[in-house]
Amino acid sequence: SHPNLVAFKAAYESETAVYIVEEMVPGGELLDRISGETNFTEDHAARIMRQLLSAVAHLHSLGITHRDIKPANILMASADSSSPAFDQVKLCDFGLSHKKIK
Repeated sequence: SHPNLVAFKAAYESETAVYIVEEMVPGGELLDRISGETNFTEDHAARIMRQLLSAVAHLHSLGITHRDIKPANILMASADSSSPAFDQVKLCDFGLSHKKIK
């Protein structure tokens, strides 16, 4: 559990598929925020990078490498610019991740 990682809620398996339930992150992708916002500042970028580095450090401490960090796999906690969560990010999509086996 880390505040900048999308939280896993549950997993279900049928005969033909596996379903993963994760927390809802309503702010959209960082990719859309960057391309759609005319005043995306260095301060915004720095706040986001600090959170991502914290999330990656946490993953590495658990022996996990994400291997697919890109703006489309970074979700924004809020789309409301007046919200305190406006610049909060959550790393998602662990489909290519790898856990080191000791």
